[in-house]
Amino acid sequence: MAHEHFPPTPGRPQAHVEPPWNSVEVFLPSAPPYVGTSRRIAAGAMERWDGIPPEVAADTVLIVSELMTNAIQHGGGADTPRAVGLRIEHSDGHLLVEVTDSSSKPARLKSAGEQATDGRGLHLVEKLAIAWGTTNTNHTTWARVSTEPQEPAC
Repeated sequence: MAHEHFPPTPGRPQAHVEPPWNSVEVFLPSAPPYVGTSRRIAAGAMERWDGIPPEVAADTVLIVSELMTNAIQHGGGADTPRAVGLRIEHSDGHLLVEVTDSSSKPARLKSAGEQATDGRGLHLVEKLAIAWGTTNTNHTTWARVSTEPQEPAC
């Protein structure tokens, strides 16, 4: 977990590190029920952070849902003991969502047929985020969202 470093305060030991109030990081089992858990964690964090418009929070929760679903489906298999990491950070007018799984295959856009019931998640992420990609040797898929209200993407 990333930590913020604060200047030493008189009377407080320097080894004590305050938790960052602008980020949340959790590791969840790689199983479908935890997609809902990740949405609740994201929504709760954004409620605690000031200045995030409801429409931005809703878009970000959708991004979390899509990235977590992809990680569970493609990042090591559902119902495995492997954990999926979720990190959300609020800073400088943006939200950064990162989902880390055990797969080194990069997340990629797919063409979904009209009758397909899946394959559109990253297309939604691409429309809702100002940028997205992979890092950490493709183990992490990230999306950046502006906290300024935008024109509706969908």
